Amino acid sequence: MKFTALLSLFLLCLVLSSGVASAYECDKVMSGIFRGPCQPHCSQFCKSYYQGTGECYDGHSCMCSYHSSTPCQ
Repeated sequence: MKFTALLSLFLLCLVLSSGVASAYECDKVMSGIFRGPCQPHCSQFCKSYYQGTGECYDGHSCMCSYHSSTPCQ
């Protein structure tokens, strides 16, 4: 019985923490940080650094969209 209660508590914590982990949807705009064409560098950078997606606009600006557990900066 004690094991079942601990397991239930652990699973509840996982569910709650996963909901909190993606509490904020953030966008980070960067300009002039890549040499050469914006793509595919923007997508690769955003995926590896922010675990998000990257889109180019104005030919050289990159916007990363990602989820964060802390307020966006």
